[in-house]
Amino acid sequence: MRGRAVLRQIERAVPRCRAAGAVLRADLVAVAEAVEVRVDAGVHEKARPALFAIDTHTPWSSSDYNGFHANAGAEYSFQWSSPPRGGPVDYTSPREVRRFKTLAEYQRATGQDRHSRAVDYSVFVNAAAPDFANPTRLVSPADVDLSLAPRSRAVDAGAVLPGITDGFGGAAPDFGAYEHGTAPPHYGPRRGL
Repeated sequence: MRGRAVLRQIERAVPRCRAAGAVLRADLVAVAEAVEVRVDAGVHEKARPALFAIDTHTPWSSSDYNGFHANAGAEYSFQWSSPPRGGPVDYTSPREVRRFKTLAEYQRATGQDRHSRAVDYSVFVNAAAPDFANPTRLVSPADVDLSLAPRSRAVDAGAVLPGITDGFGGAAPDFGAYEHGTAPPHYGPRRGL
């Protein structure tokens, strides 16, 4: 499946991917800014979610050509947990846990996501961060358009992956689920097959 547009509403949990040999490409990952949440007897605290955390048992898992909208107020936005670089697959020992505040720090220290970019909600035609002040508010799908805005940082920023990104419409595949300037993919049942 081509990249996904992932808009996560995370208050206190750190998103994690536990995998062996994970390969992540052409995704858009965004998390809401820090928000106040109600904790025990009316006391409020700021929730500052991490954006991207990988926990892998192999030193060769990789991530690249992704768009990240990091939470500027977070203690850290990126976490990469793995066996030491160059080491063997290790399913039993604790992994080396490394945390980074910015995409640039994460890229330099891990060598991951070298071609990834910082993005925000402006890469989409019509999308906004979730409103945690009104968590029960429903948004009509007709009011949101997650296709890419022309000339956004996500257009032509992806990697060619044979059999996955075939048929891209510009100089290179785009980040996310929708290729700018092409018909959206059809998901679900098809009639007349």
